[in-house]
Amino acid sequence: TTESVEGMGLVYDSDTVTPNAFMHNKVQFWVPRLDGFAKQLEDDGVPHLKRRSYVATSATDRTRVELAHLSVPVESKTYEIVGPLNSLSDTSGYDKWSDYECPSCHFFAEDLETLQTRYDETPNTTVWYSSETGDLDGRGEPMLVSIHVAASENQTLDELRPDFAHLQDFTHAKWELASHDEGTCNVASLSWESMPGVVIKYVQNTHEKLPAKGMLAEYEQVWHDEYQKAFYDESETHDLPSSANWHHFLDQHIGITGTQGDNGGYCDLAFGLLSQGLRDEAVGYSTRDESDEIHMYVGYEGTSAWEYNLASGCDSTYSFGDICGCVAENSVDVYNRRKGEDVDSCPKHNFNTGGDRKF
Repeated sequence: TTESVEGMGLVYDSDTVTPNAFMHNKVQFWVPRLDGFAKQLEDDGVPHLKRRSYVATSATDRTRVELAHLSVPVESKTYEIVGPLNSLSDTSGYDKWSDYECPSCHFFAEDLETLQTRYDETPNTTVWYSSETGDLDGRGEPMLVSIHVAASENQTLDELRPDFAHLQDFTHAKWELASHDEGTCNVASLSWESMPGVVIKYVQNTHEKLPAKGMLAEYEQVWHDEYQKAFYDESETHDLPSSANWHHFLDQHIGITGTQGDNGGYCDLAFGLLSQGLRDEAVGYSTRDESDEIHMYVGYEGTSAWEYNLASGCDSTYSFGDICGCVAENSVDVYNRRKGEDVDSCPKHNFNTGGDRKF
């Protein structure tokens, strides 16, 4: 585990990584060469997990190509960079996923040729430099492949539960459920034709040897209880609708965007149907108007929120303005009401001049 220490950044309480239930909360990236990432982690003494898997060479050549996984846990989340094992100068220590780690959920569905083609066709928006020398460090920008959400044994991976049903109805997601490893590894997957190669996996690992299963269930309950307070308890500060409220758990969201037909002309219809569906299922949500787009942050079951970005065309009457961390509700409209001001964006502290605010 880690904690943030002023002046020291993230501080690890151990120099080893032990797989546990929380490591199923992770983001997986693909890179064609791993060596630079592995060397950086080793040089900086960052604890990480080393594992290996494989993919087929191509759609017509099923020869296996081994992959290496570099998993870095950071405060209940894991960030994992995956690439060809043969791109490492040192391949020692990369073990197979063990039985209690739900091996099948970590594997990529696509072949090496497809992964590499998609990587080559994805615009590179990041150029990294060495913090020590200022020179280009040569590492490629990681490409998103999947996001995993850990699900305890208390959850039901059912196609009709609200989050899965809404994502199918409103985003045209494809939902699939697979059970592996004698029923101890259950994975509900969401994917989209409009986003080939990206998949969201809800992973329920019930293996008896998996550490921290009980703690994961407790963590989920905390999310549930906090959402209840944010959206269904009477507010001490305002009488606005519950969608004006906020909880910092909503910051841990998966965002999905789309134009709602007729170049946004059906945005109000989509907003009305989705918000009514959420109310029908007693699911709390917050709406914000960000850059003239309606964003709905939804507190579904589990330890990951979702954001629906309805793009342009919506009436902003019920959006409560842009996000604004100056108030607990994270809303500039609430800020204006409380402070008696009329600003369009959240005030920001001016660290250069020592002033209180800068607009």
